[in-house]
Order: sequence, then C-alpha cells, then structure tokens
Amino acid sequence: MKTTAKQYKIYLIIGIMVLFAAIFSATYAVFRKSSSQTSDNMISTLDCIDISITGNTDALSLTSYPMTDIEGSTQLPYRFTVQNNCSTYVEYQIIMSVEQSSTITNKEYIKIDLAGLKSNKRVLLSELTEEPQPALTGYKNNYTLLSNSFSGEESHVYNFRMWLSGENENIWTDETIIDQTLSVRLSIIGVTKTEPSDLLNERILAQGGGKVAIEAKGDPDFSKIATLDDTGLYAAEDEYGTSYYYRGTKELNNNLIWGGFQWKIVRINGDGSIRLLYNGTEAQFNTNGTMNDTGEDTQIEGTSKFNSNHADAKYVGYMYGGAVGEHSTQRFGEISAAATYNETNSTIKDELDDWYEANILDKPFETDVANNLFCNDRQLKSEVSGEATGPGYGYTAESGYASDYRLYTNKKPTLKCGLKNDRFTTSADSIIGNGVLTYSVGLLTADEASMAGLVYNTNNNTTNYLYTNQSWWSFSPYYMFCPFAYCTARMLIVNSSGHLYMDWTIMPHGSRPSVSLISGVRATGEGSAADPFVVVTAPTLGEAILAQEVGGPAMIEAKATPDFSKIATSEYAGLYAAPDEYGMSYYYRGTKELNNNLIWGGFQWKIVRINGDGSIRLVYNGTQAQFISKSSVNDTGEDTQIGTSRFNSAIYDAKYVGYMYGGLEGEASTQRNGLTSAAASYNETSSTIKGILDTWYKTNIFDQGLGSQVVDNLFCNDRQLQSEVGGDATGPGYGACYLKCVTHYAASYRIIENKTPTLKCDLKNDRFTTGTDIELGNGSLTYPVGLLTSDEASMAGLVHNTNNTTNYLYTNHDWWLLTPDYVDPNGYAHGWHIDLSGKLYDHWANYLYGARPSVSLISGVRVTGIGSANDPFKAL
Repeated sequence: MKTTAKQYKIYLIIGIMVLFAAIFSATYAVFRKSSSQTSDNMISTLDCIDISITGNTDALSLTSYPMTDIEGSTQLPYRFTVQNNCSTYVEYQIIMSVEQSSTITNKEYIKIDLAGLKSNKRVLLSELTEEPQPALTGYKNNYTLLSNSFSGEESHVYNFRMWLSGENENIWTDETIIDQTLSVRLSIIGVTKTEPSDLLNERILAQGGGKVAIEAKGDPDFSKIATLDDTGLYAAEDEYGTSYYYRGTKELNNNLIWGGFQWKIVRINGDGSIRLLYNGTEAQFNTNGTMNDTGEDTQIEGTSKFNSNHADAKYVGYMYGGAVGEHSTQRFGEISAAATYNETNSTIKDELDDWYEANILDKPFETDVANNLFCNDRQLKSEVSGEATGPGYGYTAESGYASDYRLYTNKKPTLKCGLKNDRFTTSADSIIGNGVLTYSVGLLTADEASMAGLVYNTNNNTTNYLYTNQSWWSFSPYYMFCPFAYCTARMLIVNSSGHLYMDWTIMPHGSRPSVSLISGVRATGEGSAADPFVVVTAPTLGEAILAQEVGGPAMIEAKATPDFSKIATSEYAGLYAAPDEYGMSYYYRGTKELNNNLIWGGFQWKIVRINGDGSIRLVYNGTQAQFISKSSVNDTGEDTQIGTSRFNSAIYDAKYVGYMYGGLEGEASTQRNGLTSAAASYNETSSTIKGILDTWYKTNIFDQGLGSQVVDNLFCNDRQLQSEVGGDATGPGYGACYLKCVTHYAASYRIIENKTPTLKCDLKNDRFTTGTDIELGNGSLTYPVGLLTSDEASMAGLVHNTNNTTNYLYTNHDWWLLTPDYVDPNGYAHGWHIDLSGKLYDHWANYLYGARPSVSLISGVRVTGIGSANDPFKAL
C-alpha cells in the first residue's frame, strides 16, 4: 500500500432511521353483520417496517485513511437488518443522505459498499445519482443505494462500509482533504403494495389488461401495416388453444434476456409457453445499455441459404425426402421420393441445430425450453380456398403454397398449421406434432410476421418491432415458380425494407432462431428496450442453501461455534461455518427438519455442507424412485444405504484403518509411512469398502454420464496419531502386536476428549483425491467418491456414545465413516461409524455396516424446490 507524507484525519459517521406511515398505502376494512352495517367503515394505514441494528452502535464513527478496495471491503461493517413485520408485500429503498456538516466535497474520493445476500453495490460516490427525496429534508444530498422488496415477515441483512478510495491517485497528494469530515445517514423508505406476479406470461398479459380485454379487441386489419393505433396484444387460435400475440411498433415492451441472449417476445402460445425470436447477445445489451434495434447483430453470425438447391418443390421444406439433387416424384409418403417426407435436413436446419448445440444444449437453462411446434406449412393454396395450383413436388411445374393465398391474396394470416406432417416438434410430441426435430428450435412463420404488423410487398415499415434493416428467413413456403426454362423453390422472407417478400431458397439471408419457453418461467424487468424482462434463472444449489440463512455467509460466519460436547437440537439447527483445506465451508448441523434434501442423478442425498471451493458435499440417502413412491425422502431404514460392507475384511494390523493401505491383505506392515508395501499408510491396496463404492460410482454416476457434475474434492482418512494433535503418547500406527501396538488416532482425541472436530486434513497422504488433483490431494482415487468423516458427523450434531435419533444423519442403522479410531490391545483395527442409536462409535473394521457414498457436486448445478423432505431440491 502507498504511504503518505501527511497524517489523514477523516471522520466518517453514519446513522440510521426509518420512515413510516406517511408514504404507505391505505387498507380498507368494512364490517357487516347480516344485511345491515353494524360498525364504521375504516381506513387504517399500515406501519410495519422495522429496523434492528446488529453488532454496531446507533452511530458509527471511524477515523479513516485512504484504503484499497480490498482493505475497505474487509473492514468491520455497519450491519443492519431491515425487517418487514407486515404480512403483506413491501417495496423499499435504502437512501444515503449526506449531512450538512460534511466538508468533503470531492465525490471521487469516497467509495461506498452496500452488501447483502442478493446485492453488492460498490461504487464511488460520484457514480451515484443524486435524487430528490421529499420525505428526507435538511441534507446536502440524497442517494438511492438500493431498491428491493420482500414478502410478509421477511428480513434482509446488509453490511454498509465506506472509505477513502486509495485507488484514486490524486488523493495521496491532495492536501485539501486533511482534517475534513463526511457524515451520512441511512434511511429506509418503504411502501406496501400488491405483490406483482413474476411469471413472464402473466406480466405479458397484464400489459394488455388481461385475457378478456385482449380477446375483446377482435382482429386488426392485416391488409395494413401496424401503427401506434393498433400496437399492443391481440388474440388468435393456434393448435394448442388461444394465443396472445404482439403487434406493432418498437415501443412494445416485448424485450427479453434469457440464456445469454436478447430476444423479442412474439406471442404467448396456446399452451402457455412463450414464443421468442433471436435479437442478439446479452453482452451486446450490457455494452449498449439497450436492446439491439437494427443491424447484423439481430441475427446469428453470417447468413444462410434455406437450402443449397432450389430446383425442386421439396426444397421449401425444413426437411424433405431424398438426398440433395435427387428429384421428388410424389408429394406425400414415407419414401425418399416424396417431397414432404421429413428425412433430410435443410441447410438452415443444420445451421440452427448447430447454434442450439453450441448455445443451449446441456446448459442449465435448457430446461426452460418448451417443445412447441414450428409450422413449415406445405399445404397448397387450393387446399385453403385459393385457386388451383401445381402438384407440390418435382421440378417441372409451378406450385403455389397456402401462405401465398393467405398473405398476398386474402390478407388473413393464421396461427394454425393444417398438416401434422408440417408441425415440426421433437420426439417428445408425436401427437400434435411430427416428432422429427432434434432440438426445439426453428424460425418464425410469415403468418406470425403478418400478425406482428408486416404486409406483403408493402415497403417502409421501419417502425415495426420485427424490422432490422436486414433480410431474414421465415419458415413459410411461398411458390415453386417457373418463369424460365426451369423452376425455382421460393420462401417468404422479411425484407430489409420491413415488408414480407419472397426469394429463392439458395439466396443468403439472415437466420433468427426461434424457441419457446415453458409457461412457468419467471422474470424481472419491464420489457422495454432499456429495461427488458430478464428470466430469473433457477438458483444454484449453493445459492439456494445460503438463502436459507438470513444474511447469508456474513451472518453464518458471525455465529458462535456450537458446543460439540452436546447433541444438536432444533434450537441450534442451521448452517455454521468452519474452514477446510479449500477455504470457508458452510455446514448443516441439527435435526431432520433441516431443508438439506436433494434429488440428483436418480438418487436422494442429504446435503452435508458447502465445501470451501463452493462444491457441495453430499451423502447418499436412497433412490429417486423411492421418493416418487412415498412423496417424501427416506428417513430411516436400509433404503438410506446402497447395502452393507466391511470397511476391511482383515483387521489384525493398523493398516486396516486405511481407505487404502500398503501391501496385500494379510501382509503385515512394518513401518507407518513411506512409499513401500511395508508401510501401513502407503496408498497401494484398496479397502473393501472402497471397492464397493468404486463399483457403485462407476455404474450409477460415471457410466450414466454424470461424472462431469462431480468435483474432485478431498475425502479425509485422517491417520495422524493423537499425539500429533495434542493428545497423549500412543502406539506406532503400524503392525499388530498384543498391547504394545495400541494406537489412538487423532480423531479419538478430537471427538472423545477435546470435542473439537475439524474440516481440515493435515496429512496430504490422507487427503484422498483422484489423479486430477495431486497438489492438494494424494491423487490415489479411481473415482471421486468416499465416505463422511467422524468430524463431519460431529459437526452435524452427533456425539460420541450419546444416542441421538433426531439428527439428520440418524437412520436406525449402523453405517461406516471414513475416519480411523484406534488399534485395540489385541491388535484389531477400529474405525468410526454412526450406530443404530444415532451415536458416534467405533468397531472392528471387519463388521458389516451400511455404506452411504459421499460425493461433491459442482457449485453451478441449478435446482428447484426448497430442500424439505416433501419438496427437496431437484437438480436441473
């Protein structure tokens, strides 16, 4: 850090206050008995917001000097809790007001940091916008630090810090700042409101006044381009029910951010899913501060042909019969000679599939995608009341398609799709749709573009929300046209002038993928270009776990260390913090009421802790099928384990406390450590239980393609001696001999005598990892699977030789832990386990006890659910 020639004496003072009922809305209560009113009509204001201060005095006075952001952000915070004591939804703002007595005027020198579970706003004072606050008077400036909301009886915890910014080079030589002061006051302004729905489709419908109001509008005039006069939401039927579609200008609030991309919302489909049209990347929005309006950024990179050939009617198909260059000889049929046989991908389908694979497939948000049909309507115009036309196959005759009649002649677009063969869906839907798609991605139809406000061959519609100053493909066939000695297949496009037009299938135009999101997606924002809807992505498992504790990590770490000499009760159940080899870990402690249940990979799991690297430590609890059958996670019984196993089949040697050990089974160890088969702790031979766990993992995780979601976080088979962690002198930790070889391991001292469990693992040799980690771990594992330690069980709330049937690890069965306990006077190796009464205990390593695999899940896995027994977290 820089040093300064002057002694800075800057006094930063903050206080806090709250504003109440003057800004709250009224609640009306009318009381009636029978048919007559028996009491007065009443209006009562709600006065429900309260503030409690945790850990600091009412005014915090700091003597400050310039700090780096790292120093500033780690100083003692001014911590406060905003508590909603109402049963109603409340929106609030946190306002920072600068007192009149303050003398620091250079806003570039002051750094403000407001951190909470859902926000962290670290900015210079100069970056905050000064806003008038009628309810706050007598201050130099008022700044809104944060706007947030909460439901009834909810509370939010914040840490406030401010410091002189040592990142500003000028502050170190500016003598005018010496002996200056800054005093600010934090105010909470709240108002009760009706809680808005965050369901995207409900927020869309609210823009049009709801379904009834939208349906009452009738149809617009599709022969004319949409103007401000008919901009809004309209209703029409599709194959699933009533659809609500956007029509009109760029002023529509139909902008969305989802999956790292910008989208235009085209309509709510009849099944409630939401049809989107690609409009660029989220990164472009972040750079520009607004949605893309025109230009190549509104389409995926480059241009595409619809098909690489045009000399056959089959090339109007998103898929078609036969190979490229082979002529069709009939219109329908499940043979390659049929023009409409969905056998061969079009050029643009390959492009869209490639884009989907690269950008959506297997991403956490892919679960938001609905399998709603895309209509490649290959009906002839004669089949929709138009004039007679050609055959719809081959290369020698003209054929006019239904969209020609609807959009050019009749001006009556539709969201219906007449032929099932042309309703493109994935195999998940072969009832309404054709089931031939690989992925649920396609293009908009020309009918959808017409309903949005475009008209065939009507130029200069540059205000429509679909106009981009680029030409781009629709999904709609138009004509097999024969003006010359040969015929050419033509599709409808959105022209660069903002109208519907047609072009040959071999011409290059833009690709704007279309997908549909499931009806249940939730979103923030208003849908405007500057404040688009943003789909609320399901939280990561780590986020969902930490959200269970008000205040998140800061408040968890502020808790006192539990008393590990006593079993955990419901009074002290929750999340606690302790360091492990990777950083700060947050572990569950307490009873079965904890919301630490997870469904992942076809199995039930108990969540034990968030590891220091952010991964999630789990312990097996049964199968998903068992949960589905009972509508609740397993509580006790054999279903909570994969079976039984001996820890090791042999026990007459200290080496058999090891998850791996030196030499073959039956060969005596003659030393404790070393890279030789004679060493008890040499990780050469797998224990019996390791073989069981490896086989289970390979079959159920690795072979099922789930291994990429498992983190190589260490399992600690702590073979330190108790004398090495502060306990009494003990035996040698190898061999087997009567009385002289009695060995007590470190966990015996920690768990039985000292009651100080740890998540640390001191010996690298005992930190079991796979070969992907040979720096921190020993690299000896084949698969990243192991067992819980006795320390983890102690921190979860179990105690040596004390029954505990309410703990979340209790199953009414004995099951193995990974931790060595001792070698008895007979030379028999003992390991720790949880017994059928729920106590921590030890027994010979050759006993048959339950095996409950433990793995660590990646931090980024996203989940639904709340973690309870009936509504567990479910990995997406």
